[in-house]
Amino acid sequence: MIILTLVACGSKPSDNNNNTDSTAFPTKTMTIVCPYGAGGGTDLALRILAECGKDTFGQTINVENKTGGSGTVGLTEALNAAADGYTLGTCSVDLITLPLLGLAPAETTRDAFDPICVINGEPAAIIIRADSRWNTIQDFLAEAKEKPGTVQLANSGMGNIWHLAAIGIELETGASFNHVPFDGAASALTAVLGGHVDAVTCSAAEAASNIASGELKVLAVANTERLEAYPDVPTFQEVGVDLTIVALRGLCVNKAPRRREEGSVRRL
Repeated sequence: MIILTLVACGSKPSDNNNNTDSTAFPTKTMTIVCPYGAGGGTDLALRILAECGKDTFGQTINVENKTGGSGTVGLTEALNAAADGYTLGTCSVDLITLPLLGLAPAETTRDAFDPICVINGEPAAIIIRADSRWNTIQDFLAEAKEKPGTVQLANSGMGNIWHLAAIGIELETGASFNHVPFDGAASALTAVLGGHVDAVTCSAAEAASNIASGELKVLAVANTERLEAYPDVPTFQEVGVDLTIVALRGLCVNKAPRRREEGSVRRL
């Protein structure tokens, strides 16, 4: 049985305190670094949050996409930013998996950041073109077992949560995929739409517009129950695959306690 839940940053904010007045923060434009491409689930969630944050803070909040290295480029950007609360990073499973896999600098870990909040969470799904040769998740998995390494399965980057979802499917079913990394779910979905890859692991929400238009379809979701938006799509558990994978997205700031304005972190 595989249950994988991404928790945004596991460390607690530092107890260090100075006399910085948190009510004075912010006084200028803020930036959220998105480690994935525009149009993906993380990007869209951050842009919605940024719009809402304008009302709370009274300042413009920009979202900057810093893609590459399975998310390491964005993480490094947030880590090296001035520790004043004006640049926020995106917390994801990458903070745990990428350093362990040797895909990120050793210092880019969850211990280098202070958590601010969890934004949202979405279960993994297998998504294919509507005119694909597979009609069910059983058909899809059967081919991936009978012809190992021939089914091309896109993800948002090696070591990313959607890549781990695909690995989980392999471990639980005996299937074997040809994993194809992209810089985010949006570009991975574009590749599926163009027929360049067979399928993608991402959330159903990230493909909602293409599903609604009839271009794509969901074969299964790695959730404990069916999604309200797609009541006809089975869970993996329903087809005998004991798999639950939910990705939570969150915000964080680099820790750097000697340079950080504690008031800004409390305000955030």
